[in-house]
Amino acid sequence: MTEDEDDDDLYREITFAEAKKERKQHIDWLLKGEGTKDTRRRAKLLQRCRKGDRCNQDECPVCARRTRCAARRIGSVAEAIYPRFKAAIF
Repeated sequence: MTEDEDDDDLYREITFAEAKKERKQHIDWLLKGEGTKDTRRRAKLLQRCRKGDRCNQDECPVCARRTRCAARRIGSVAEAIYPRFKAAIF
């Protein structure tokens, strides 16, 4: 892999399927071992994250991906409305 390809991969947005898989792994990690009441609560919150009822937690890869995608959309809309505007998001 060249350095340019490596840089491109760094900034590649993860897919929804990858985010769901990452969320599942994070939930498993939270539940593994002797977790505290707080870690079990956080895992439960992430498990209930569904379309129409998102958890909106920073540690949820699906919700974090949705936030990044929305921020990019807002930037491109602002550029379309205000041609001199340059989005500084991501």
